[in-house]
Amino acid sequence: MGELANQYDASLAHFALRRSPKRGSRRQIGEFLAKTISVLFLITAAELFVGGGGRLLDTGAISPRMMLFAIALVASAAYIVLADRIAGGLALGLVLSALFVIVHFPAFVLASVSSVTDEDVFLDLSPISYWLAAPFIAIALMKHDTVAKVATVVRWSAVAMACAYLLTLFAVFVGALNYDTLYTSLNESTEFFFRGGGFLFFKGFLYLGIGAIFILASNSRFKGIMLAIVLAALIMSLTRGLVLATALSAVMFLFAMRKWKLLIILGSFLVVASGFLFVYAPDDGGAELLEQRESSNAVRTDDIKYFNENLDVQTLITGRGFGAALNGRTNVEISYLMIVWKYGLAAMVFWFAPVLLGLYYYSKVRRKDKNFPLATAFMFSTFLVYIQTATNPYLNNPIGLSFVLIAVFALRTLALNTLPPIKRLN
Repeated sequence: MGELANQYDASLAHFALRRSPKRGSRRQIGEFLAKTISVLFLITAAELFVGGGGRLLDTGAISPRMMLFAIALVASAAYIVLADRIAGGLALGLVLSALFVIVHFPAFVLASVSSVTDEDVFLDLSPISYWLAAPFIAIALMKHDTVAKVATVVRWSAVAMACAYLLTLFAVFVGALNYDTLYTSLNESTEFFFRGGGFLFFKGFLYLGIGAIFILASNSRFKGIMLAIVLAALIMSLTRGLVLATALSAVMFLFAMRKWKLLIILGSFLVVASGFLFVYAPDDGGAELLEQRESSNAVRTDDIKYFNENLDVQTLITGRGFGAALNGRTNVEISYLMIVWKYGLAAMVFWFAPVLLGLYYYSKVRRKDKNFPLATAFMFSTFLVYIQTATNPYLNNPIGLSFVLIAVFALRTLALNTLPPIKRLN
């Protein structure tokens, strides 16, 4: 009997050896996918941070952002298939994606029975579909070092944009670059808006504000120079809302970090900056700038009035569906009005999920923890996006939506300060 038992044990061992390469190869594929997703994520993040609305490069119907988004979905789906257990950040990412579909499904049904065009539905759905990238972001940000790399990409993306803009302004003002030529070459793009007097605004400038906060959180010896460059470009964009949102978020950041001296210095600087933006208008093109501001304010006021006058019970419960026009336009500057108008109040609660989740994870990071400055930067940059969305459509666009999703999973990793084990892949 003992000999038979030994033969049986040997057979089991032989079977296990035959099986182990398959398990090992599957695990290796999983590890390779995780590394690939991390690299792909950093490339995607860089494009999101400097690419504006995604049409900076004219590549036809399919933009680089769309291609990266599609690759991200395929890569994350492959990873999920190999995962033996769905838990942690990945589970949260899947839940957010599923809730996005559930909450916005009524809007799709309403659109299908209304007179809106397929193009209008697509234009509404495509920007907010970045919610489906939540699992991809969750997988990429499982590791602390990837979170740190994202912060680095944010900082240098802001510096790169700021330098490019300031050099362009300098070239225009010294006559090395003809303003009419610049206007002609960029005006066809939907990414740029001209202010007059040689100034312009780029959709990606949101990351000047976000980058400024991440620079404040850094320990770089070039911190002062980087911050000065980014803030100079931000102010020269002549965008009052973005400067104000950045100022409020930066003040909250410094208050949370208890940087009292820097708070006083920055506060004094912002007073001067506010005077420049709210009082001063460039001599060359000043009338044009003032006209733009008055027109912008009037449009937003009219949208609010129309919303209040036409709000009903159905709108509050289900919204009016994809493609529904508010005050004659399918998209308005105040995103929160548009969310309620098209998707209802339940959707508004859902759209605030990232900031609520962010606050929850942020509360788990101890003040003395080495991750606290970075966590604080992610948290108050999220506030910046939500504040700025009150006047410009950033949250319901990949430009802002991508960042708040990144912040959620970055804060989760910083709060846990642990790496989810790869052994979940068998």
